[in-house]
Amino acid sequence: MSCGTVRTPSRCHPRTLTFIFCLAAMLAVFICPTQTTAATSDPTAAKRSDAQIQKLAEQLEKKLAKKASLKQGPGAVLYRCFEFNSQQQAHKSIRNLVMLVNDPDSELLRTRTLCYRESVDIGYVGGWIWRDGKVIRLDDANWRIDNPGGQSPQDVVVNFPQLQKGDYICCSVEADAEYPFMGSNMRLSGDLPIMICNTRVRTAGYFSLEFLGHNLEPKKFAKKVYEEKDGYPIDTKFTVVDIPADRAGDDVPLFYEYQPHLLVYPKAQFNDMAGAWMENSSWNYVAVIASNYRTQIQEKSSQVKARAQKLTAGLTTDAEIADALYDFVQNDIQMVCFFDDYHSSKLEALLASGKANRYGKAALMYAMCVSLDLPVDVLLSRDRQLGNIDRTACTMNQFTDFIVVLEGESDRFYVPTTSPCPAGELPAGLKGLAALSTQPDLKDSFRELAIEASSRSASNPESSSAIFNSMLDQEDWSEWIILP
Repeated sequence: MSCGTVRTPSRCHPRTLTFIFCLAAMLAVFICPTQTTAATSDPTAAKRSDAQIQKLAEQLEKKLAKKASLKQGPGAVLYRCFEFNSQQQAHKSIRNLVMLVNDPDSELLRTRTLCYRESVDIGYVGGWIWRDGKVIRLDDANWRIDNPGGQSPQDVVVNFPQLQKGDYICCSVEADAEYPFMGSNMRLSGDLPIMICNTRVRTAGYFSLEFLGHNLEPKKFAKKVYEEKDGYPIDTKFTVVDIPADRAGDDVPLFYEYQPHLLVYPKAQFNDMAGAWMENSSWNYVAVIASNYRTQIQEKSSQVKARAQKLTAGLTTDAEIADALYDFVQNDIQMVCFFDDYHSSKLEALLASGKANRYGKAALMYAMCVSLDLPVDVLLSRDRQLGNIDRTACTMNQFTDFIVVLEGESDRFYVPTTSPCPAGELPAGLKGLAALSTQPDLKDSFRELAIEASSRSASNPESSSAIFNSMLDQEDWSEWIILP
């Protein structure tokens, strides 16, 4: 979620969610009990009683007393919360934002915009102002849902009227999603400093998520597990404090080079048929997800064929054609942060907007090559500016770049990101690094393996995860290579 009027996407990544939910159907798992957690106050801050709001305000005031710097500038985010709660048939997300007003005229405080996908149903929007010990509740006239289309199909816009210095202002949104939150890249920072940022995920016991943090300062973050099932966390909260505002200007680094952010990914799923957990501990499992992602792009390549043909008219060799496509994606498609919602789900929208993140740029390049029947493959890697890949965390969320490889006597590499480099060459941030090579078209093979693993473990359900992973590891679906 962004701090301010900058639009930000919901955190559910469709390419990951779609596949993992299909996996659930394949295995016929996920028949799970409903989990309930006792709470002293409503998790949706705007729904709390006046007495509960007063208690929250007093708690924040006590912490704010030790943060004098937050009383400077236009304002600050005192408390921000992402909460995801998945039950068997319902998948709800809650966003809470409580801010301190230093400058009542600042548009960063007067208007807040939160972006959601078109498949998400907005169930509740509310807010309040805490002023001089009293609660002023917002009414329906203070918020609206816009439908600008494109990459931001639903904008929840909340307006705070007649602010005063020292106000605490709150907005909350509840939304129902088609799929559960199964992990994503999570941006934590924004245009205002943040005192406390919580991310809580409840899974109802049919999957377990892991948190992988980046740029986290010692003693500035903590993870708390509220509930486990057979030793696997199913209700977890990750807290990060004292997050500075993003730097402004043309020459500042991208926020993910220095700001804290999270990679959240599925660690294991519960196999109800076997009565046991199945862990994601093999890169062959990531190969299956990558295969599904590649298939999605291939199926949508017709959306960009006409543009690809126009860009390469008169060219004859594969290298000339690929170079022309690369030049277009590199120079004419503006790159935005890879946390922003400009990826491969809508290739036509990327072309229309002229914007894409790192995933989206590679997807456009790959789709255009596929549409013209070029012999291309895809490698997955991670720019060295973000540190080494954690080989123990088997998740596609770790990769920053999808490298399009034009196969031939001498392979050519295309990574249309912000790093300028000649067509056919790797950018400096990827040269000499490890990359994951994966096989295409693995959906049927994986289904057969999953069925066989379930059959083998029928007599010994406790060993189902070990059997599943052992069978996965024997496949040749993925291979680590070193880039030139």
